[in-house]
Amino acid sequence: EQDIRAAVGIQGNLDNLGALISARSLLGMLPYAWSKNVQAPAGSSVEIRITSPFEMSGQAISDAEGRAAVTSGVTADVVVSGPWSALLPLLAGRSKSSELIAQLEVTGNQDLGSRFLAGMDVTP
Repeated sequence: EQDIRAAVGIQGNLDNLGALISARSLLGMLPYAWSKNVQAPAGSSVEIRITSPFEMSGQAISDAEGRAAVTSGVTADVVVSGPWSALLPLLAGRSKSSELIAQLEVTGNQDLGSRFLAGMDVTP
């Protein structure tokens, strides 16, 4: 549905049950992007904060073996915040649009943040 809406320029249904399930699923795959795409150093962590039209967040932390896992309650080295309308296509690998990336706020380690933005798609 969101692909069709994007093609015709009509946003909507970004806060329904399907959107919440999609968000939880994509945030659950965050370790994939953090370890495989970013190749983040051991002990480093990332957090994504969805700010609208609903609030949700997810974190991943890397280990010494080059793997990452879902975590919570850590002070993340990189925090990426933004609306679901920008995060969804980026996380799903549907777009790498600089217009979407411009809607995100990145705080913390800027080098890791830039690497994450370049490789944040969690779909293999």
